[in-house]
Amino acid sequence: ITLDKLGKYEKNKQFGSKGWYKEIYTLDNDVFDHDGTYSVNVVTYDSAKNGNVNTASEYGTVEFVLDRSKPVITSNVLSGQRIKASEYYVELKIADANLDPDTLVAQLNGEDVEIEDLGNNEYRIKMGGGLDQFIKVTASDLAGNESDVYYVDGLTVSTNIFVLWYANTLLFWLSILGAVLVIGGICALIIAKKRSK
Repeated sequence: ITLDKLGKYEKNKQFGSKGWYKEIYTLDNDVFDHDGTYSVNVVTYDSAKNGNVNTASEYGTVEFVLDRSKPVITSNVLSGQRIKASEYYVELKIADANLDPDTLVAQLNGEDVEIEDLGNNEYRIKMGGGLDQFIKVTASDLAGNESDVYYVDGLTVSTNIFVLWYANTLLFWLSILGAVLVIGGICALIIAKKRSK
Protein backbone atom coordinates (compact mmCIF):
# COMPACT_ATOMS: atom_id res chain seq x y z
CA ILE A 1 0.00 0.00 0.00
CA THR A 2 1.54 3.31 -1.00
CA LEU A 3 1.41 6.31 1.30
CA ASP A 4 -1.32 8.14 -0.58
CA LYS A 5 -3.65 5.16 0.01
CA LEU A 6 -3.02 4.87 3.73
CA GLY A 7 -5.51 7.54 4.77
CA LYS A 8 -4.75 10.52 6.95
CA TYR A 9 -1.15 11.43 7.60
CA GLU A 10 1.00 14.46 8.38
CA LYS A 11 4.25 15.35 6.67
CA ASN A 12 6.79 17.63 8.31
CA LYS A 13 10.24 18.71 7.18
CA GLN A 14 13.14 19.36 9.52
CA PHE A 15 16.23 21.05 8.10
CA GLY A 16 19.64 20.17 9.42
CA SER A 17 23.15 21.46 8.87
CA LYS A 18 24.84 21.47 5.43
CA GLY A 19 21.57 21.40 3.54
CA TRP A 20 20.41 18.04 4.83
CA TYR A 21 16.82 17.65 5.91
CA LYS A 22 14.48 14.91 6.96
CA GLU A 23 10.79 14.37 6.36
CA ILE A 24 8.65 12.98 9.17
CA TYR A 25 5.45 11.15 8.29
CA THR A 26 2.91 10.66 11.08
CA LEU A 27 0.26 8.09 10.16
CA ASP A 28 -3.24 8.11 11.60
CA ASN A 29 -4.17 5.26 13.96
CA ASP A 30 -7.02 4.25 11.64
CA VAL A 31 -4.43 2.97 9.18
CA PHE A 32 -3.76 0.06 11.53
CA ASP A 33 -7.33 -0.98 12.31
CA HIS A 34 -6.89 -4.76 12.64
CA ASP A 35 -4.85 -6.85 15.05
CA GLY A 36 -1.86 -8.44 13.37
CA THR A 37 1.79 -8.09 12.40
CA TYR A 38 2.62 -5.01 10.35
CA SER A 39 5.70 -4.34 8.26
CA VAL A 40 6.09 -0.76 7.04
CA ASN A 41 8.72 -0.36 4.30
CA VAL A 42 9.92 3.18 3.69
CA VAL A 43 11.43 3.96 0.29
CA THR A 44 12.40 7.54 -0.56
CA TYR A 45 14.38 9.34 -3.29
CA ASP A 46 15.99 12.73 -3.56
CA SER A 47 16.06 14.97 -6.62
CA ALA A 48 19.15 13.17 -7.93
CA LYS A 49 17.24 9.85 -7.79
CA ASN A 50 19.32 8.54 -4.90
CA GLY A 51 17.27 6.25 -2.73
CA ASN A 52 17.55 4.41 0.53
CA VAL A 53 16.96 1.13 -1.29
CA ASN A 54 20.75 0.78 -1.49
CA THR A 55 21.13 0.85 2.30
CA ALA A 56 20.67 -1.94 4.82
CA SER A 57 17.05 -3.03 4.95
CA GLU A 58 16.57 -2.26 8.63
CA TYR A 59 16.91 1.48 7.92
CA GLY A 60 13.83 1.44 5.72
CA THR A 61 11.65 -1.13 7.49
CA VAL A 62 9.57 -0.86 10.62
CA GLU A 63 7.89 -4.00 11.99
CA PHE A 64 5.47 -4.19 14.89
CA VAL A 65 2.54 -6.20 16.21
CA LEU A 66 -0.84 -4.64 16.98
CA ASP A 67 -2.70 -6.62 19.63
CA ARG A 68 -5.87 -5.44 21.39
CA SER A 69 -7.24 -8.93 22.18
CA LYS A 70 -6.93 -10.36 25.69
CA PRO A 71 -5.93 -13.99 26.26
CA VAL A 72 -8.79 -16.49 26.64
CA ILE A 73 -8.29 -19.37 29.08
CA THR A 74 -10.12 -22.72 28.93
CA SER A 75 -9.56 -26.08 30.62
CA ASN A 76 -10.72 -29.69 30.71
CA VAL A 77 -12.71 -29.31 33.98
CA LEU A 78 -16.03 -27.72 34.94
CA SER A 79 -17.27 -26.28 38.22
CA GLY A 80 -18.85 -28.94 40.41
CA GLN A 81 -17.10 -31.79 38.63
CA ARG A 82 -16.39 -35.01 40.56
CA ILE A 83 -13.36 -36.98 39.37
CA LYS A 84 -12.71 -40.57 40.43
CA ALA A 85 -8.93 -40.57 40.80
CA SER A 86 -6.24 -40.18 43.44
CA GLU A 87 -4.79 -37.21 41.52
CA TYR A 88 -5.71 -35.38 38.34
CA TYR A 89 -4.02 -33.13 35.77
CA VAL A 90 -5.99 -30.03 34.85
CA GLU A 91 -5.11 -29.06 31.28
CA LEU A 92 -5.16 -25.35 30.39
CA LYS A 93 -5.39 -23.93 26.86
CA ILE A 94 -4.70 -20.21 26.36
CA ALA A 95 -5.81 -18.66 23.08
CA ASP A 96 -3.45 -15.77 22.28
CA ALA A 97 -0.81 -15.28 19.60
CA ASN A 98 1.44 -13.13 21.83
CA LEU A 99 1.10 -14.77 25.24
CA ASP A 100 3.68 -13.75 27.84
CA PRO A 101 4.30 -17.04 29.70
CA ASP A 102 6.00 -15.19 32.56
CA THR A 103 2.64 -13.66 33.53
CA LEU A 104 0.80 -16.99 33.77
CA VAL A 105 -0.30 -17.62 37.36
CA ALA A 106 -2.31 -20.62 38.56
CA GLN A 107 -3.67 -21.11 42.06
CA LEU A 108 -5.17 -24.23 43.59
CA ASN A 109 -7.25 -23.58 46.70
CA GLY A 110 -5.68 -20.12 47.04
CA GLU A 111 -2.05 -21.30 46.79
CA ASP A 112 0.26 -20.83 43.79
CA VAL A 113 1.02 -24.12 42.05
CA GLU A 114 3.66 -25.27 39.60
CA ILE A 115 2.64 -24.98 35.95
CA GLU A 116 3.94 -27.48 33.40
CA ASP A 117 4.45 -26.06 29.89
CA LEU A 118 3.27 -28.54 27.25
CA GLY A 119 4.05 -26.20 24.34
CA ASN A 120 1.72 -24.50 21.86
CA ASN A 121 0.10 -22.39 24.63
CA GLU A 122 -0.98 -25.54 26.49
CA TYR A 123 -0.20 -26.05 30.17
CA ARG A 124 -1.22 -28.30 33.03
CA ILE A 125 -1.32 -28.34 36.80
CA LYS A 126 -1.68 -31.30 39.15
CA MET A 127 -4.53 -31.62 41.61
CA GLY A 128 -4.28 -33.96 44.57
CA GLY A 129 -7.24 -35.66 46.17
CA GLY A 130 -9.69 -33.41 47.99
CA LEU A 131 -13.23 -32.21 48.38
CA ASP A 132 -14.62 -28.91 47.04
CA GLN A 133 -11.38 -27.57 45.53
CA PHE A 134 -11.05 -24.47 43.33
CA ILE A 135 -8.70 -23.23 40.61
CA LYS A 136 -7.91 -19.66 39.58
CA VAL A 137 -5.78 -18.78 36.52
CA THR A 138 -4.69 -15.43 35.03
CA ALA A 139 -2.40 -14.46 32.15
CA SER A 140 -1.33 -11.47 30.05
CA ASP A 141 0.09 -11.08 26.56
CA LEU A 142 3.14 -9.15 25.41
CA ALA A 143 0.96 -6.13 24.60
CA GLY A 144 -0.21 -5.96 28.23
CA ASN A 145 -3.73 -7.26 27.64
CA GLU A 146 -4.91 -9.11 30.75
CA SER A 147 -7.17 -12.15 30.58
CA ASP A 148 -10.40 -12.45 32.50
CA VAL A 149 -9.89 -14.46 35.69
CA TYR A 150 -10.49 -18.12 34.87
CA TYR A 151 -12.18 -19.73 37.87
CA VAL A 152 -13.70 -23.15 38.51
CA ASP A 153 -14.82 -24.40 41.91
CA GLY A 154 -16.52 -27.33 43.59
CA LEU A 155 -13.98 -29.81 42.19
CA THR A 156 -13.67 -33.12 44.00
CA VAL A 157 -10.91 -35.63 43.31
CA SER A 158 -11.20 -38.94 45.17
CA THR A 159 -11.29 -42.71 44.75
CA ASN A 160 -13.70 -43.01 47.71
CA ILE A 161 -17.24 -43.58 46.45
CA PHE A 162 -18.73 -42.06 49.62
CA VAL A 163 -16.70 -38.84 49.18
CA LEU A 164 -17.85 -38.60 45.56
CA TRP A 165 -21.44 -39.24 46.69
CA TYR A 166 -21.19 -36.56 49.38
CA ALA A 167 -19.70 -34.12 46.82
CA ASN A 168 -22.84 -34.46 44.69
CA THR A 169 -24.91 -32.13 46.88
CA LEU A 170 -28.24 -32.71 45.14
CA LEU A 171 -27.86 -36.50 45.09
CA PHE A 172 -26.66 -36.51 48.71
CA TRP A 173 -29.64 -34.57 50.07
CA LEU A 174 -32.13 -36.43 47.90
CA SER A 175 -30.69 -39.69 49.25
CA ILE A 176 -31.04 -38.44 52.84
CA LEU A 177 -34.60 -37.28 52.16
CA GLY A 178 -35.43 -40.61 50.54
CA ALA A 179 -34.02 -42.52 53.49
CA VAL A 180 -36.00 -40.37 55.95
CA LEU A 181 -39.20 -40.95 53.96
CA VAL A 182 -38.60 -44.71 53.81
CA ILE A 183 -37.88 -44.93 57.56
CA GLY A 184 -40.85 -42.68 58.31
CA GLY A 185 -43.08 -44.89 56.15
CA ILE A 186 -41.91 -48.05 57.94
CA CYS A 187 -42.49 -46.44 61.35
CA ALA A 188 -45.98 -45.33 60.27
CA LEU A 189 -46.84 -48.87 59.15
CA ILE A 190 -45.64 -50.35 62.46
CA ILE A 191 -47.66 -47.83 64.47
CA ALA A 192 -50.72 -48.43 62.31
CA LYS A 193 -50.48 -52.20 62.82
CA LYS A 194 -50.11 -51.83 66.60
CA ARG A 195 -53.18 -49.59 66.76
CA SER A 196 -55.24 -52.02 64.69
CA LYS A 197 -54.44 -54.84 67.17
